[in-house]
Amino acid sequence: MIVGTALAALAVSARASGSGSESLVCGTTDRTPQTDGRPFKGVKIRRSADTSLVPKGAITLTICAYNGMNATRTTPQFGLSGIGDTATPTMLARITAELDAIRVVKPGAAYNCPADDASEAILYFGYRSRPGDVVTVGMRGCNAVTNMAQQTISVPDAAAIPHHLALGAPVIQQIAALAKPVKLRWATVVGHLRLCGGPAPSRCYIENYGSDGRVVVHAAGDPWIAMASIDRGRFHFRVAASGTYTFGFYTGNTLVKKLRARATAGQTMQVVFLIPIM
Repeated sequence: MIVGTALAALAVSARASGSGSESLVCGTTDRTPQTDGRPFKGVKIRRSADTSLVPKGAITLTICAYNGMNATRTTPQFGLSGIGDTATPTMLARITAELDAIRVVKPGAAYNCPADDASEAILYFGYRSRPGDVVTVGMRGCNAVTNMAQQTISVPDAAAIPHHLALGAPVIQQIAALAKPVKLRWATVVGHLRLCGGPAPSRCYIENYGSDGRVVVHAAGDPWIAMASIDRGRFHFRVAASGTYTFGFYTGNTLVKKLRARATAGQTMQVVFLIPIM
């Protein structure tokens, strides 16, 4: 049984000040860098961005910060958590210098990334003449850093590609301080397991089923979106974007049942797994 309601999706915009800035959009979940509401891919990239993370001379900085795998009380997994901007020359010069000072890890180097939850911030540096520079910074763990020109990656899984790791660098805290928290109306999912059957007279009741019960949410193409544990047959979580999802109930690694339903921003939907028992 699935119950849902509809509401228009919520868009969040931020505009950096300064004559060379562009209108930027912080998507609620899509962390692909955007300019003027379009993905940054294919847009011209500033010269010298292939030799330094941030070319000197930036006059604005806009930050879109995103939560990682760990949901918070106000933000679901992979949801937009903060927006910030600055046009202060001294702050821009300091952040630029600190990012450019981060050394590239040699291909094949071994390193440990503690507590990496995939949270990240996308930094848009604006200049007096276009194009700009876009830098992605991991906010936990080894704080992997990349820009569009160098085509590095945000997780260390390809030894042939250079990695910038900012583990413990002060610039991470400076970026986090600039990104002020945002409050959005996320899609809320509440649900339970409804077990029906058993010896006569049979009945239905809400209870756990099996051990290590959890509900995993997938989107089209099977990307993992969110997960919630089950407590006394009930579960709840938030989804960071409206859309149609597959909700799978698992015990251990075994899929017991799955349902499809649409979650809508600002609304609460209910998902009930009907499970027959002997």
